[in-house]
Amino acid sequence: MKAALLVCALAWASAARADDLLSATAQWTIPKGQADATIVVPLGDALTQKQRSMIEGGFTTVSQLSLKLPIARDDERNDADLPVFHSVRCSVKFDAWEETFDVARLDESPLTATVKAFADYGQICLNAQLQNPNLLARMALSGGVILAYLVVKQTSQEEAGKIKDWLVQQQSGVMQGLFSHMLGDLSLSQTLRVRITVPPRPKDLKDLKG
Repeated sequence: MKAALLVCALAWASAARADDLLSATAQWTIPKGQADATIVVPLGDALTQKQRSMIEGGFTTVSQLSLKLPIARDDERNDADLPVFHSVRCSVKFDAWEETFDVARLDESPLTATVKAFADYGQICLNAQLQNPNLLARMALSGGVILAYLVVKQTSQEEAGKIKDWLVQQQSGVMQGLFSHMLGDLSLSQTLRVRITVPPRPKDLKDLKG
């Protein structure tokens, strides 16, 4: 039986700085209707006040959620040099008059949407969903650790123009890659770092269905 891993029970230190390595605990679950094994890393509720203020400030904002695997379970030394194995990149602009979020997910499967609730924006941009059977099989036996990094940056007018041009190209079916340079030349930014502990998968999964 395939299972999904839902990261929850986030325990944040109240006085932690944005660059502290915070902690979260994972739980195994099987969401209703889910066929494939999935790891869901939700960070929408973990944003700092500064990050949320940037997103809701009315300017175009770029977020990037990146996941890494430490070489050893308790080794976060030099974690900045570890490769990213999964990422979610988005732009969002909050319309204060309409009270809506104009969202664009900027990856291999581009998505644009206008949503009313911050939680709906979080579902698109602040969650990472993984479907890697090898990764889940390894963590099912002995657990593991995932390092999550959430960068929120407020863009300049020039960068907002690049995002708009990128979206126009997607409409014409032209894929130009992930636009890694889109996160450069930005004015305000803050990074959230989270160490996610994954326990071994329970032997009996019948009570874990969502």
